[in-house]
Amino acid sequence: MFIPFISLVLGGSLLSLFYKKQSKSGGNLYFERFSTEIIELVTINKSTGLALGLVPFFMLIMTYSQLLHTLDTLAVTYFIFAFLYMMMGLVLVFTLRYSSYFKNIFNILLSYNPAASNEEQVAEFSKKVSGVHTASGKWGLFFILVSTFYLSAGFTYALNAPVLTSPASIMDAFIKPAVYTNWLYLLCSALSFTGGFIIFNYFYWNGGRLLETGYADFVKRNTFKVIFIFLLVQPLLLMVNVNTLPASSLSMTVFALPVLAVAVIFVALHLMYQMIKNKNMQYSGYIFVLLYIVSFFVIIADQTALSNSTKKNSLVLAANFEVFKKGLTKAGEAGGAVSGEEIFKTKCSACHKFDLKLVGPPYKESLPKYAGDVNKLVEFVKNPTKVNPAYPPMPNQGLKPAEARAIAKYILEEVKKY
Repeated sequence: MFIPFISLVLGGSLLSLFYKKQSKSGGNLYFERFSTEIIELVTINKSTGLALGLVPFFMLIMTYSQLLHTLDTLAVTYFIFAFLYMMMGLVLVFTLRYSSYFKNIFNILLSYNPAASNEEQVAEFSKKVSGVHTASGKWGLFFILVSTFYLSAGFTYALNAPVLTSPASIMDAFIKPAVYTNWLYLLCSALSFTGGFIIFNYFYWNGGRLLETGYADFVKRNTFKVIFIFLLVQPLLLMVNVNTLPASSLSMTVFALPVLAVAVIFVALHLMYQMIKNKNMQYSGYIFVLLYIVSFFVIIADQTALSNSTKKNSLVLAANFEVFKKGLTKAGEAGGAVSGEEIFKTKCSACHKFDLKLVGPPYKESLPKYAGDVNKLVEFVKNPTKVNPAYPPMPNQGLKPAEARAIAKYILEEVKKY
């Protein structure tokens, strides 16, 4: 869900700011309305940014840190930069969403012509909120663009980690063509996916929204344009990205999944053509599902390529882990060796001596019958029973099998000295 959600935020921010700019130059009130509704739609609610944006991103960093820590690559560094920029970007995009509410409130207040004593104050607050609204949108989009660029750089360097020497600085990603093609594909897929999400919500979900005819036509026209343009570019970028993959990452699956993605893209384009031709939105739900499937195929292809590319490193990590685990086992065996002498001093010496009667009989009197049969003595120590009527029954000491065997061996050896 991480990549689809980030695609929605990225595509939604781009479209929202684009239509906001159009509203200022074109004079069509639908642009302003559509801009506000898009950002509300793609951000979903306050907790979504944390649950689908930041938490999976942090888990991704932890995973790749472990997977790539033996390789000389800055992939994880790029992911960390991407995470920091994404965190700032999401905060600002959500500020853009909620500041629009206050902006609308102040606009309503001004439209009612408040008393002159309050008019200037309301206008001043309205101006400040509008400034925050505009600045948060622009900076939020900027940070998300930078974040997704570093995210693309991280994936690129992770794929090339076994064959690519580490760059001299974090800025070296800006001169690698593969980073740009991956980033451009992410931008195009984000915009088309966002367009599919918009028509799904406006015309399919819960039977579609009740929109006036003029606004409904406006939404269809602009959304279809976005989906068409950026869907048509994706097959080319997909093929370019496959060609930039290192040989170590290639497999039949890596080739097959992008081909399937391209086939699904053309099915989506065909359905869109049918909707435009017949002026019927019945396929709007299918469009969104198909675009999600495209994302799914591409994500699986990328992960398969990464798995192929880091296969040798994974084997090295597995071998290192086995060595480490054996070391822990040996350390545990050495550190956890059971001492029969210690058990005798702490549990047995209060009642038994080797040559004197105490609470129990002396060992030199009771142990000869166990000579040469350690297992028999171990069973008695684990589950003692009354044997000699002259002495009270021995209570169960709750010894573990290893402890029972250690004390049995110890007293059988020590009794020989008496």
